[in-house]
Amino acid sequence: MIDKTLDVLAMIPVGCVLSIINTHFFDSIVVLVLSIMFNLHSGKFINNDSSALPHIEILGIIPKLPLFSNQNSCQNCIKTSGTGKKTMAKLDKTDIGILSALQDNAKLNVKELSDLLHISKTPLYERIKRLENEGVIKRYVALVDNKKVGLPLVVFCNISLAVHDDEHIKRFQEEIRNIEEIVECYSTGGMYDFLIKVVLKDLDHYNQFAFEKLTKVQGIVKMRSSFVLGEIKNVTALNIPYQ
Repeated sequence: MIDKTLDVLAMIPVGCVLSIINTHFFDSIVVLVLSIMFNLHSGKFINNDSSALPHIEILGIIPKLPLFSNQNSCQNCIKTSGTGKKTMAKLDKTDIGILSALQDNAKLNVKELSDLLHISKTPLYERIKRLENEGVIKRYVALVDNKKVGLPLVVFCNISLAVHDDEHIKRFQEEIRNIEEIVECYSTGGMYDFLIKVVLKDLDHYNQFAFEKLTKVQGIVKMRSSFVLGEIKNVTALNIPYQ
């Protein structure tokens, strides 16, 4: 029985071997051997037919194993805190390398990223999908030059509300989201309640925007606008620290 089991182990595809060689090495080997011996006993393997090797997930005997794993692998990136809430674990150097490269050029494909970061394509793809699924990578967009599309005027507006209960704040936020000229809005502390960023064609359009849209938002009691004269720095890439 042992000799036959070893013969069957020799027929396991490389992908399965890679699945076994991880932090759960011992447990995986034990479960795999027990599964094979069970199937040998039940007559699953006949005449060393490698095509009869059962699929791990179909049999339901061996738990699904990752294709790659190490101390900093993606399967360890979500941890549960003492309160039961899921928190993001520390990103390793590979994660930060992926994020830095994609922030600089989101059009890079997996092959180009693989060559750049010296990582094989399959683990790289799995890491990217995990970063996307966890919301670390929110979305992929094209950054448009506002001047080249006829929207050179940028205005920052500080806004104060007359009433600060939940109903008025939620209504204000909903109305702000529906105004297309407003590209950013932040809740702030200090003298004002909110800061918005507006991108427009020129001063005439700003006047039209202010009197026909912004002043009609319910609850605004005070507003101060600052016009951008020149752009000193505007980057979207985050300088992610190695934690």
